[in-house]
Amino acid sequence: PLIAWQKGFVPYYWMFACGPVGLFVVCCLRSLKAAKTPEEYERMEVRANLIGSVLTGIALFCSVGLMGLLALPLFV
Repeated sequence: PLIAWQKGFVPYYWMFACGPVGLFVVCCLRSLKAAKTPEEYERMEVRANLIGSVLTGIALFCSVGLMGLLALPLFV
């Protein structure tokens, strides 16, 4: 999330963004400072925050959801 914050993105969208995959993705995205118009700035911000939130969602599903599925037979 520190790199995302430095590039101008919302860091909590990138909190658990799939480890090395998220790091690679956020490093490949252009900084919001590179936007030339306000419309381009908003488009870049929305896209980057959407990518970060999707990667975070995937990571949380894989860690919490799959652990819950593995623990399910213990409770039945």
